[in-house]
Amino acid sequence: MSEVSTRLPPPPPSPVGPGRKRKRSNLVVLNFLDGLTYVSTLGGALLMFVLLGVLAAAVFMGALPSIREFGLGFLTTTVWNPVTEKFGALPVIYGTLATSVVALLISVPISMGSAIFLVKLAPKIKIPLPSRSGHFTFYSPRGLVTFTSFLIELLAAIPSIAYGLWGVAVLLPFMQMNVQPWAGNTLGRIPWVGGLFMNPGPGSNVFTASVVLSIMVTPIMTAIIRDVLTVAPPELEQGALGLGATWWQAMRLILGYSRLGILGAVILGFARAIGETMAVTMVIGGSMHINKSLFEPGQTIASLLANQFAEADTPEYTSALVYAAFVLLVITTLINGVARVMVMRVTMGKRK
Repeated sequence: MSEVSTRLPPPPPSPVGPGRKRKRSNLVVLNFLDGLTYVSTLGGALLMFVLLGVLAAAVFMGALPSIREFGLGFLTTTVWNPVTEKFGALPVIYGTLATSVVALLISVPISMGSAIFLVKLAPKIKIPLPSRSGHFTFYSPRGLVTFTSFLIELLAAIPSIAYGLWGVAVLLPFMQMNVQPWAGNTLGRIPWVGGLFMNPGPGSNVFTASVVLSIMVTPIMTAIIRDVLTVAPPELEQGALGLGATWWQAMRLILGYSRLGILGAVILGFARAIGETMAVTMVIGGSMHINKSLFEPGQTIASLLANQFAEADTPEYTSALVYAAFVLLVITTLINGVARVMVMRVTMGKRK
């Protein structure tokens, strides 16, 4: 008898089921969507650079006739006369820097105090409330802190024209009738700096515009300083308090550690103040002269463009205004870039 083989034949290959086909098709769709998302986000980021380049090129080409005519002397000349076609941007550059610097002097202490309170002081506050048992229960107002932060950031969403109308209707008469006479009689008598507060004229002046700007830049600086203080290592404060330091000494250590991010927030506020247009235009007065006193009318680059661009009736006049716009674009781009780099270095370095 022949020996019967016990070896079984190999099983036939199992057919691919509908579930496996569905998974494979889903994987292909997901890979396609991932690639599409990557390409679209990369394209959107590159589009921002393209738009900035196109904007800068368009403004530069519009300003090119004045650049050839006046050169860098445009930045140092004080004469602005459309009739004789003599243009110099020094008065508006001075007005831009004066309003922005005074606005920072007002808003930086307020922003610093608000950020420190929201991050370090408010969470430690305990409000005693009576309970049913007759004892007091201490509650932390964290909801109030969140609501206050929301209100501060809401100020940044108010349109510029609304600030301008408030400045004309409320702030301007108050400054003219109360603040300017008091400042002239007190601060105006101080040597060296008294000239900044002399000759109180109309309420439309550089100082009024600076006050409006300080209100407008406070929300962005408060939000950034708050974020910078939030990412500061808690070991700094805990270690300082454990070594016997007072709360303010520990806070000074945290502020020193976060100084780069705070400086970036201040520079961002400075850039926002430099580029503000409508609110400043309504309260600054529109004078094309360099006045030592802050209570005299002035002009910024942005307000100059808002006031005179529609009236430019010659190519030379229009080109001079576009030249001023190009100067403003360069200044704000450089300031924003430096500030963003500072803030990113702080936040990224502390997350590692």
